[in-house]
Amino acid sequence: MLISDSYNEEKNVTSLTLFPYGNIDIPGKWTKTNYNETSRQHYFKNADSTSIAVALNPVNKYPFHHDSLTNQQWVDKFYLWDSEYYLNQGYTTEILDTKESGDFIIWKITGKNVNTIFLFGRKNEYALSYAVNTDNLTDEQRINFLTELFNLN
Repeated sequence: MLISDSYNEEKNVTSLTLFPYGNIDIPGKWTKTNYNETSRQHYFKNADSTSIAVALNPVNKYPFHHDSLTNQQWVDKFYLWDSEYYLNQGYTTEILDTKESGDFIIWKITGKNVNTIFLFGRKNEYALSYAVNTDNLTDEQRINFLTELFNLN
């Protein structure tokens, strides 16, 4: 896979290209700080120190994937699969919102100095995983950002 990121000042969007999967466009100017090879998450930070993580992967790369799953079933399994890890580490998880169409779920982990809100979604044959971690935004602002990110991509 080829990976690159760039900022378009005219559009005020940072783009992460994950060839051959596609792009993730992030509103605003972000600087890439890290990549986690295991989770395939790309980490970015903006000027006010808000941290986000984004990932775009084929759905068939996940151990719970099955072709017969609807989007809603697939997203639910994605949440259960990942939240189980955090629960086993002593964190608390909470579902905050689900899209009626079943395309995404927004959830939160808290504990051990962690307060992160995630959006897990599915579009076509790709899984989208977004997370925002900051004390600079309310939960509502973080949910709005994640929803905007999902809708943009």
